[in-house]
Amino acid sequence: MLNKKFFKLITFLSAKGGTGKSSFCINLAYTLIKQNYDVLIVDTNFLFPNIDVYLEEAKKGENLKASWDKRKSVIEFIERGKEEIKYLSFSTGNILKKHFEGNTRNILKSLKGNLVNLDFVLVDTPNGINEDSLYLSTHSDKVVLITTNEVASLSNTYLLLKYLSKKTAVLPEILINKVVDKDEATTIFNDLKSITKKLLKVEIKLFGYIPYDKNLEFAVKNGDLPFKNIYSPYTNSIRTITKNLTKGG
Repeated sequence: MLNKKFFKLITFLSAKGGTGKSSFCINLAYTLIKQNYDVLIVDTNFLFPNIDVYLEEAKKGENLKASWDKRKSVIEFIERGKEEIKYLSFSTGNILKKHFEGNTRNILKSLKGNLVNLDFVLVDTPNGINEDSLYLSTHSDKVVLITTNEVASLSNTYLLLKYLSKKTAVLPEILINKVVDKDEATTIFNDLKSITKKLLKVEIKLFGYIPYDKNLEFAVKNGDLPFKNIYSPYTNSIRTITKNLTKGG
């Protein structure tokens, strides 16, 4: 376990759907757990949560507002899914914005207030940006923006960086998913870095890259997560990222 008093909070953002954010969170959590780290995934997509679905525990979900009304600690709603992956996943049961904004900060305050013995809290956010995601971007130990090599994904990633550059002092690190290899990831990142430096006058950092794996895509479609193929380039990249995250741990 990490030698620290409180958990390390890592928030994952994406500018559009289809970047593989949720599957990445699950596979990263699984890899950390296999190395004896205590990990919790928090799903802040209160309108359409899916972490519980991937972990085959959706039947245990409870309306978020009801949990607060009962004055229960958020700790009481931590579930264990496949491979003993711990997670928090709620539904507001309401599409109105006012019913789900602010819930993320309440959850984090409850976690910290109860001194949960965790090493990592991985936060899976909705696509795009909202007030809760912005709050997380300024209160996390690390923020990672996941993109792919698709033109629309990269374009929206730049727009999200542009928005965040006006709201927060430190921009998220970039994770490039579904690339052919390291060379493609490097080229994509350098292009993105160049344009953000030129137009936004800010520097961005590379968090890592993940190769495309058709077997992972098949696993996601069939709800077969976490992905356990230890010989996959995808899995190797997850292990590299895990090693970087736990240095000094």
